[in-house]
Amino acid sequence: MIKKYSSNSCKNSLTVNKIYLEGGFNLPTGTAPKSAPKPAPKPLNTKYTATFSSCVDGDTANFKINGKVTKTRFLFIDTPEYTTKKERYGKEENNYTCSRLKKAKKITLELDGKDKYDKYNRLLAWVWVDGKLLQEDITKAGLVEDFYDYGTYRYENRIRAAMSYAKKHHLGMYR
Repeated sequence: MIKKYSSNSCKNSLTVNKIYLEGGFNLPTGTAPKSAPKPAPKPLNTKYTATFSSCVDGDTANFKINGKVTKTRFLFIDTPEYTTKKERYGKEENNYTCSRLKKAKKITLELDGKDKYDKYNRLLAWVWVDGKLLQEDITKAGLVEDFYDYGTYRYENRIRAAMSYAKKHHLGMYR
């Protein structure tokens, strides 16, 4: 089949294993690859089902993904600190986030943007809790002080609208 349908100059590098493994197909039963290729990195915009492990602060938490605990930084929002520094509204924001995550029945992490990890090696993700975007809820409650905008993100406009709502209705830190 390879020889029959491959008439270009790369036919010498095309193999059955490459067709099956790189094309995403399973090898026929009884056929083993000569050398296992490295798995391709997950593309951005990938979604992971996760379970809550622990809170770090209002915009960072630990989640278990495929059996491994992964520190995750919530995309786009910046909340008051409540780790080494105790900033105003940091405790409220931390409590809000932890309470939502502890009660969650289903958590999905969605990657977006150009980077999978930040400079601290934290996974960057949108956090969906029981079908709702956590960053949007945190922002709408008036617990987000700023945005970190290092690119274009899928749900930016929703978060900005939630910030306008919090300010207009004098919620959280906007009282």
